[in-house]
Amino acid sequence: MARHLSGLDDLGDDFSASQGRGIVGPRTDFEVKLDFKAEKTGITNKMIRLEVSETENILGIVQAETIKVSVEVYDVNLSINTPEGGQPKPLGGDGIAGKGGTDP
Repeated sequence: MARHLSGLDDLGDDFSASQGRGIVGPRTDFEVKLDFKAEKTGITNKMIRLEVSETENILGIVQAETIKVSVEVYDVNLSINTPEGGQPKPLGGDGIAGKGGTDP
């Protein structure tokens, strides 16, 4: 069976797919990786379609599934202040300075 992801171009430049079309053999699985790199904060809701046809595409699309792609991008700023002349404490096991892990 042939498969094609339509609507990838509508996702914009923030998205990239490992492969937009290909052939799937009988009783096999396939994986398509969709990568997202945010340029600005906000919420994006888009739709793409998985279209399936026989390899020669004589009958056209025999099955189609709509896939919703939703992402929410946050702007996160981190500031770590240490006392003047002091040495920064190592991060604890949970990634928070002075909490948990092996911190005294």
